[in-house]
Amino acid sequence: REAKHAPSHVAAMIGWLILAAVAIGLIGFRFAVPLFVFLFARFEGRANWLAAMLVALFTWAFVVGYFEFFMKFGMFRGVLFGDMLPLY
Repeated sequence: REAKHAPSHVAAMIGWLILAAVAIGLIGFRFAVPLFVFLFARFEGRANWLAAMLVALFTWAFVVGYFEFFMKFGMFRGVLFGDMLPLY
């Protein structure tokens, strides 16, 4: 069975992914992932402001708490915060 998706919806999803990749490159995972989750939940998912903020806050707590504190994994900080893009 084949799923049917409107080309405009596919283009919107590709746009969201490009936005996320650019944001990660510029401001890093710590801020880009919660920002992306907030914007996607609010505008694409049509969540209210409070729900979108709460989901973004929990996402930020998970990214920082799990990856940086528990796993001791240094996340990419973004070009604007001094990291270099790993182009290899």
